[in-house]
Amino acid sequence: MTSKDLQALQNASVDSCDPGSLTDLSTISVDRSQPTSQRMTDFLEAIGNPYLFRVGEVVVKVKFNPSGKRFSDAVSDALCSD
Repeated sequence: MTSKDLQALQNASVDSCDPGSLTDLSTISVDRSQPTSQRMTDFLEAIGNPYLFRVGEVVVKVKFNPSGKRFSDAVSDALCSD
């Protein structure tokens, strides 16, 4: 996935999405025995859009502070925490 692809996903609008078409985060499992890079790849493939997804019936739009943590660091932290 390129940075241009991620930018397009980041710009997806909650108002124009079909909640039923979004991936439910609670249905995704990550194999913690895999290296971090593989976990990130597997997660991105499973979630589809890491910026816009569902948790049950709740639509979630993720935004990051431009001066805060990088997206890849945040995902890596989430996938590596026990």
